[in-house]
Amino acid sequence: GERLSVCSLSLPSELVQALVAASPLHSRFELATVSSRLSAKHAIASGIVDACSSLTGTIAALPIPLADIVPITGIQLLMIGSIAYLSGREMTFKSAGEFAVAASLNLGAGFAVRQVVRSTVRLVPVAGPLASVSLTTAGTYALGRAAMAYFLD
Repeated sequence: GERLSVCSLSLPSELVQALVAASPLHSRFELATVSSRLSAKHAIASGIVDACSSLTGTIAALPIPLADIVPITGIQLLMIGSIAYLSGREMTFKSAGEFAVAASLNLGAGFAVRQVVRSTVRLVPVAGPLASVSLTTAGTYALGRAAMAYFLD
């Protein structure tokens, strides 16, 4: 890997950022969690949001209607919890509720509308499944960015 020269770094925050960037993938999350460097937390959180968005979009592409509700919702909740943990906050029902209110989300209604729309557009050949994947990917991405704004910013 890349060699890290502490002598070339002028600020402690640069050292933390360099350590996070040079660390093995499995260590980056914990290093960013204990860091006070917001850019390190944002970089890790963005990776989480991108990965979860891709994963939920892939699951939405499966041709099994309604079977994707549980895994997609679970991934989205795990994404929000990971971002909350990254910020130093514990993910509890109280903090989840605060996030839902702060993000102006009515989770029950939003979930129901999303599932009805996705199930309906799947009936349209070719374009339907593509729209379903797009809606799921975009919805997960927007939810992740909202969690980043709430918990990190």
